[in-house]
Amino acid sequence: MAQHEVLLRGQCRRRRVRQSIQRTAATAPQRWSRGPSGGPGRRTGNAGRGAQTCPRLAAAAAGENRGPDRAPGSSGASEKKKRLAVFVSGGGSNFRAIHRAIHEGRINASVELVVSDKSACGAVDYAREHGIATVRYPDKDAPAGDAGLGRLLATLREERAIDFVVLAGYLKMVPPEVVRAFPRGMLNMHPALLPAFGGKGYYG
Repeated sequence: MAQHEVLLRGQCRRRRVRQSIQRTAATAPQRWSRGPSGGPGRRTGNAGRGAQTCPRLAAAAAGENRGPDRAPGSSGASEKKKRLAVFVSGGGSNFRAIHRAIHEGRINASVELVVSDKSACGAVDYAREHGIATVRYPDKDAPAGDAGLGRLLATLREERAIDFVVLAGYLKMVPPEVVRAFPRGMLNMHPALLPAFGGKGYYG
């Protein structure tokens, strides 16, 4: 009888694991393309990665999470493009994917500003190549002595009229003043579980 109970418990445990995997697969973003005749395919590249990693970005850009701004029954497709500021510290793979998705018409937005703690990195170089304004923060050489916070806030709210701040691999502490300036207007695209997989120097 004891052996029979052990077998039953093992079967129940395996069933729960299978159900958990099925639920996860059903809700996870599709990252694999199908092969010929529906067989195994290959993983897709970075194209569209930004929209897949953070589907809320596409929803936010379409106005889906800002009910008062939308007319009843509106799909959001014809609404004014949302203006984005992307905070990034490295090569900017997610930032590049967002930019591509915008040009492909999958995100109703425009990247108006790139904020980085580095004056030179892959994301900043890409932004400059595509005519996107950049701001360094924190900037220890800022004349105001506030690491450039005043200039950052003025650029975000006044000069660029930013609607959403997108944290796409920014490895510095986001100032409380910026958080307060964008209530319900910040999106974190970090793709990993925190705090286990934050990477070197992360905050969150």
